[in-house]
Amino acid sequence: MRRSGGWPAEVVRDINRFQSRSGSVKVNLGLSELPKPKAWDGSMPGDPHTGIMSISPSVEYLERAWDDAKYGRMSEHPYVECVFPTVFEPDLAPEGKHIALCFTQFGPFELAEGSWDDGGRDEYARRVISALNDASPNFEAAVEHVEVLTPKDIEDRFGLLGCNIFQGDMNPEQMFSFRPIPGYADYRTPVAGLYMCGSGTHPGGGVMAVPGYNASRSSSATSAATNSPVVTAPSRS
Repeated sequence: MRRSGGWPAEVVRDINRFQSRSGSVKVNLGLSELPKPKAWDGSMPGDPHTGIMSISPSVEYLERAWDDAKYGRMSEHPYVECVFPTVFEPDLAPEGKHIALCFTQFGPFELAEGSWDDGGRDEYARRVISALNDASPNFEAAVEHVEVLTPKDIEDRFGLLGCNIFQGDMNPEQMFSFRPIPGYADYRTPVAGLYMCGSGTHPGGGVMAVPGYNASRSSSATSAATNSPVVTAPSRS
């Protein structure tokens, strides 16, 4: 739509400035068995498998993971959030097997040295598996299948610009009345009757549906005042 022309010059300028990049990497694993955390002596499966297993031992650990990404490197020791859907739906995998879905950070969209396609995926998967194995010593031996979705993969497969799960950086300069751009924080667009309702609008990302709720109220108020139809659309920059 932005390329179709006819938009105010300041809107085009501000949209072109909108930042939407991320260092998120998905690592999906097929396992022969569930991990057994060193700190867990309860039943299997148990609490570690029905919630989120997170590898984030300290603020310093997370800071160092981010430091790598700042300079275009994949994190040597990545942050990992892991869930095991087969605990709830065993039919997702062969009998006795399990799936681990890992949301991880950080992997730059473009690496400063080397590439994701030339061994980068394998190396990053090794680091994620190593981090999980440190917490659960049987993890590495249980891995049978690996899929790595880099930021570029996620953008290409799901249309998520820059792989940003919040449809735009959630920095101060892109929040509140500046989200997505100045003058359009009320969910309107330059296209009459078209409203935005996704995470790229105020108050941003998170599983809360507030952007959609706000957009519906704004569009309904406009429709009632002007007696004209409206269309809501997920925000995409």
